Amino acid sequence: SQRVLEVTAAVNAHPPVARGPQLLKNVEVPLKQLEAAPEKERVAFLLEAAALSGEPTPIMLRMALQAMASKLLRGGLSLTSEDAVGLIEAASQPRSVFPHKALLGALRDVPMTPALASALQKMRPMITPYHGGPEMKEIHERIDALVHGPAQKPVAAVSGWSRQIF
Repeated sequence: SQRVLEVTAAVNAHPPVARGPQLLKNVEVPLKQLEAAPEKERVAFLLEAAALSGEPTPIMLRMALQAMASKLLRGGLSLTSEDAVGLIEAASQPRSVFPHKALLGALRDVPMTPALASALQKMRPMITPYHGGPEMKEIHERIDALVHGPAQKPVAAVSGWSRQIF
């Protein structure tokens, strides 16, 4: 799409940088345009960025798309259930470089439909130790909380007798 071409041009116009503020600074112009665009265009960009996240794309472009997607998702984007399912399905690729935690955070206000629950459950095995052990664990816990509700506290001993049992 035109938006991804603009991001590619912005990335290629600067020397390679690691993650962080400099990366977002390099794509500042297309990011500001996206932030000012209608929500439908932002969702379309996120769908494209999610689809490219697992493809053999140049690493600097993948990192820029990841940073931009994270910023857009954390910026109070209102997603429909259909948008959410599409994003999750697009980001559910092995070794995908996508801001999964930001995506899950954006789902807080999205009604849980059977299709959304199914998409989340299909995404869960795609988050592997490749993403980092602690990161994987946290994403799995967030998925479980979205699909099944908050985790129950384990039973705790409350008296002398129960302390011996537990």
